[in-house]
Formats: sequence, structure tokens, C-alpha cells
Amino acid sequence: MADALASIKDVRALANDTTLDSGRLSAMLASASARFRREADNDFTVTEFAGVLKPCDGIIRLKSPVVEITSVESVTSDGTAGTQLTYTFDGIDELRVSTDVVERLLYPDSPAAGAYVTYTYGYADIPEDVRWAVAAMVQRAVVGPNPGVTGESIGGYSWQAGGYTASGALSMTRDELALAHSYRDRSAVVAT
Repeated sequence: MADALASIKDVRALANDTTLDSGRLSAMLASASARFRREADNDFTVTEFAGVLKPCDGIIRLKSPVVEITSVESVTSDGTAGTQLTYTFDGIDELRVSTDVVERLLYPDSPAAGAYVTYTYGYADIPEDVRWAVAAMVQRAVVGPNPGVTGESIGGYSWQAGGYTASGALSMTRDELALAHSYRDRSAVVAT
């Protein structure tokens, strides 16, 4: 099981309640973290990639954040790493390869079209905005006005919860969904 994206301490701080049950919070953090990871399509860990990536207009887009580029090599006819290529990196996610790789794109069905890239990407530490969004998901579910209650009537007065409260205990607000979606991958095409 992947680690939670926030801590019990984070939820207790948001709720301003140090007595909240640790076992319950732990389970809810695991569930909220899984939901956030699924929406983000990102596991928020450090990962190493080694394989053939195809450039588009001379640019290979890497998964970010890039921790380290180990090597960028030509691709042999059997699809394995060949000789070291000249490249430049923009420091974010764009790797520009030498012109000889771009020229091979004239024959995109060739196993040698692309570059064999070995690099590490991901998050050694959970980003703060992700951490607090997941903690807020759990805090709302635990401390909301009356967790699990979506409406009530007293005499002529009534109210009905909307948004996240009515749609489920660990649902996400629009802002949290937008945040999760901003962490989705927009990287390179892997050669097949």
C-alpha cells in the first residue's frame, strides 16, 4: 500500500482537535490519498525510467519533475541503447535531441527512430498543496457540520448540503480536482 499523502497530524491541525481517533484517520487518509492519486494519475514517488522515447519536432517531453537524466543514447536496430547523443534540457521537462535523431523520424517505423533515455522523475517529498488538499478532504469528512448528514428540517427551517458533503465523505471540491488534474502527466510518447 502506498503511503498517505498527508498525515494524521495535518488533519488534526486543520480540525483543531488533537483527540481525533488515529485508526479512523489513518484509514481515511489512505482512502483520500488513493482518490487523489487516481484523479492526478500520479503516484507522487520517485521513479526511474529507461526506454525508447520518440521526439516530436526534436523535443522529447519527460515526466516531471525530472530529478536526473542519466543518459540519452541512440537506438540500435534491435531497439536497445546505442551511442551517447548530444542533447539539451530545459530544466523542466523538455529534452532536445541532436539532429541525427530528428532525421530518423523520416522513417518512424524504424526501430532506431527515437532516443533511448534513462532518467529519474517524481517527488521525494509530497508537494505542500497536495498534502493540505488531502488533509482537508479527511478533515471535512470527520469534522463537517454533522458527518454523514446531508440535510435536516426543524419546524419551518430546513437546509440541504450541496457539493462535497452530499456527494460522499471523501469527495473532492472543484479546486481539489483542478489541483489533482494539474499533476497529470503530459510527457513523452514511448516507442512501441
